[in-house]
Amino acid sequence: MSKKKAPARPAAPVVDSVTVSLELPVPQRRVFEVVSDANQLPGWAGPIKSVRADGPKPTVDYELPGGRVSCVYGADLDAARGTADWTVHFPDAPPLRVYTRAMPIDDRRSIFTLTLVSPPLGPARAKNAKALMEKNLAQDLERLKTLIGA
Repeated sequence: MSKKKAPARPAAPVVDSVTVSLELPVPQRRVFEVVSDANQLPGWAGPIKSVRADGPKPTVDYELPGGRVSCVYGADLDAARGTADWTVHFPDAPPLRVYTRAMPIDDRRSIFTLTLVSPPLGPARAKNAKALMEKNLAQDLERLKTLIGA
């Protein structure tokens, strides 16, 4: 009796995350004011080109390698904890989640941390995606630093 081989299973999508952080010479409340304001996102979050609240759901224009796409987004903001968490709902893909936290060091300095959890990617795309996400997020933090005036 011969054994039949089970069909090959497709490779599972890979969900990856990247966390970056930056110490800033400004109070935590100033960092939170900027990162929690959706209208400020195009000034520091590279892929976001514009923010609109002209309809029933707020949208962002998000620049992707294949072109610009409008996405509905949601925010969960907590000033007491210094958290500004964002979910971007792409039209034909799982959501992108971004978790941020502004933490005080003392009255004049803070640490800002951002974790991006990517939508599931195929293994081939995931291979190079993490390094690219780390590079892009580091550039975003440098723009944030400039925007805040640090």
